[in-house]
Amino acid sequence: FFEMMSGTPSLVPLQTSIPMYDGSSTAPAGGRPRRVGAAALTVCALCALVALLKHDSPLQGQQLFVMGQRAVVGTQPTAATIRGRFPVAAEGHSVAVPAFRAMQAAAPEAQPARTGPHTPPQSLPVPSEGLLSVLGSLPVVIAVAAFALRRLIGRSADSPLAGAEAEWAMAATAGDGGRVMVSGAGGRTGRLVVEKLVKTKEFAPVALIKSEKAVQAVQKLGLPGFNIKQVSVTDGVDKLAEAMKGCQALVICTSAVPKIQWFSIVKILLAKVFCQEPGRPTFTFAEGGTPEEVDWIGQKNQIDAAKAAGVSHVVIVSSMGGTQPENFLNTIGKKADGSGGDILLWKRKAEQYLIESGLSYTIVHPGGLLDQPGGEREIIFGVDDKLLEEKVRSIPRADVAEVCVQALSQPAALNRSFDIISKPPGKGTITTDWPAFFEQPGDCNYSA
Repeated sequence: FFEMMSGTPSLVPLQTSIPMYDGSSTAPAGGRPRRVGAAALTVCALCALVALLKHDSPLQGQQLFVMGQRAVVGTQPTAATIRGRFPVAAEGHSVAVPAFRAMQAAAPEAQPARTGPHTPPQSLPVPSEGLLSVLGSLPVVIAVAAFALRRLIGRSADSPLAGAEAEWAMAATAGDGGRVMVSGAGGRTGRLVVEKLVKTKEFAPVALIKSEKAVQAVQKLGLPGFNIKQVSVTDGVDKLAEAMKGCQALVICTSAVPKIQWFSIVKILLAKVFCQEPGRPTFTFAEGGTPEEVDWIGQKNQIDAAKAAGVSHVVIVSSMGGTQPENFLNTIGKKADGSGGDILLWKRKAEQYLIESGLSYTIVHPGGLLDQPGGEREIIFGVDDKLLEEKVRSIPRADVAEVCVQALSQPAALNRSFDIISKPPGKGTITTDWPAFFEQPGDCNYSA
């Protein structure tokens, strides 16, 4: 019962080297709770057995219940008893249907019997020894309730049973890589990272998301509710550190997301109608979601929380162009007074903060992100934005997610900062040799 409610995988052996539960808030999958649940089911099973063996329990009203070729009879002048499902006479002898008809003829004051294969069954009164019968039905009730609770817990990240016990069980089933938190897991790239981690046997992913809509999207990937943390990266270090507790690695996929201003599209269309220079559309950032708040303060909070929670390796999905203050992306959201915008500069500042934090890191600068299948291209390695000189400087999000996942298990990926783009499909050799990929020389220079 405890297993079903807590979501503990049934394949976790009872005999394990994990310490037994001591009553603390971090209850393991085995120990006292499992023994209590087993004892409760044992008592219910014994009650059910006693109820079945108890054959002389008189029915209130002395009714006999017979379905199909059996019959249902009301009050009889002589007390009838029941053994199992078969009618029993007062002397304890079995009464077949023909004998029952003889009894009915001999007892005209009895209620008329109703027979036939389609006769609807009448309700059976509660036995005088009802306690045994009620207890005997408890195993079925408990099983149904446990199933419902488990389904409910799997959909709730805030359930009491979705806390220490379930998280501990998830950690126990993780591979050598342990638990990996993915922030921004509701975004397109972060979701792909979670999806790839779910498919591995080496890591147990934990999703950090902000909105309820993102919770539902991540649950569709097969991630249990207790491994989905709904916390904003701007909520502060303490909340983030609590969410990261027990994780060995962190993959940061958060980023400020610009929103297009639709009136700028109208201006462009009108400019084209009158054969004027259309210009570019303008963008803005939502309140609380500016590059400074998300890409600097938010990432700084995550790095500080990772240190506080004992995370050993941080992977950041950043962007190319950090060496170019004049890059167009830095103009998005910039106001007339010069404030706002500078998304690439804020990202680069967070990268430098991570490098100086003392944590092991991997910083990935992808080119333009494509919503196309991964695993079909050769991934090009570079540093210091030199790949921006290439004619094609994009890469599928799925390939970026794969690089992040591979970086978690490749020693050559530790304390590295690099750029990546991909060749068009059908050109070059599809990247599959990950040790060789990360062993390529060069790292981004942050001294300038």
